Amino acid sequence: MRVAALLSGFLVSAVVAASQSACILPFECIYFTIEGYQVCAILEPVISSDRTGQVEIVDEFGESPEGCTCLHPDTAIIFDANQFDPQLDPIYEQIEADARVHCEELAIQMLADPSPCETAKVDKSTAQRSEETTSKCRFVADMTDEDKDGKCPPFGALDEVGYTTEGTDTDTDEGGVIVVPDLPFEPQP
Repeated sequence: MRVAALLSGFLVSAVVAASQSACILPFECIYFTIEGYQVCAILEPVISSDRTGQVEIVDEFGESPEGCTCLHPDTAIIFDANQFDPQLDPIYEQIEADARVHCEELAIQMLADPSPCETAKVDKSTAQRSEETTSKCRFVADMTDEDKDGKCPPFGALDEVGYTTEGTDTDTDEGGVIVVPDLPFEPQP
């Protein structure tokens, strides 16, 4: 009898809690992810100096430093139509930041001054996206209706422009979460 009373009390408490909290039942807060594309480009030639004079920062194959980032499938449509579209500037900023890091690493290996890498610009004409989507680039695609109404907590750490990705080409830990900006997120009314 006591067990039945305890169970009924627990059940009533659970129902009350479920009606007050929007995210008690696990199926209410299911998040869906989709894979995106990887897009890469190289920096315009970076001239630096070392003990012997001026030197171009290049890798062991004589190529300028490359940078990569993730591209949302919706953004890939814009990229495929016109890779010089101004809407893609946030993508190129991420590629540029990644390439600058690689540039600085190469400059240090070459015993050259890494400071010219800080202002290096990406050559948009060299940008290429992967043919296939990759699991290294995952985006939040959709959530349940309850979550869209703001009743569930956000997935991971949404970035300031509204996309979350897990992993990039530079990941060494498959479990890590890296946020990569994409085009500005515009909430639907």
